[in-house]
Amino acid sequence: MGCFMGNKYMGQFFTLYHVSMLCAKLGIGAPNKAEGKILTINDQCCGSVGMMMATLDALKNDLDINYAMDCFVDRSDIDLRCVHMAYLQLSLARVPAIIKHQNSLTRELFCVWRTPAFVMQYPRFMKYESSD
Repeated sequence: MGCFMGNKYMGQFFTLYHVSMLCAKLGIGAPNKAEGKILTINDQCCGSVGMMMATLDALKNDLDINYAMDCFVDRSDIDLRCVHMAYLQLSLARVPAIIKHQNSLTRELFCVWRTPAFVMQYPRFMKYESSD
């Protein structure tokens, strides 16, 4: 019997990384790599961002997309611990992102976290700020 993390009462089930990578590779398709074009990735109920990290890995290694410059990530979760995990992982990976502590069903917003990569490149990503 293996160790499982999550909370069935909150509907939290964390996906194994190799399963996340498979989903990312199957779902990415062929994004438009036009010069100056920013790839926007939105995910409600982001959890610990395992699926996002697999997606960014696939973008970088399979499609040669520099996610630190050419992607913007908009994430949210109702669990503040998941928001903190998402903020730390996306910050350490240098991903321009806004992470919201938010109820995705009612759209009630509690707080917003911006990664250092988002703040440092604010002029490139400021049009996405209005989605708060």
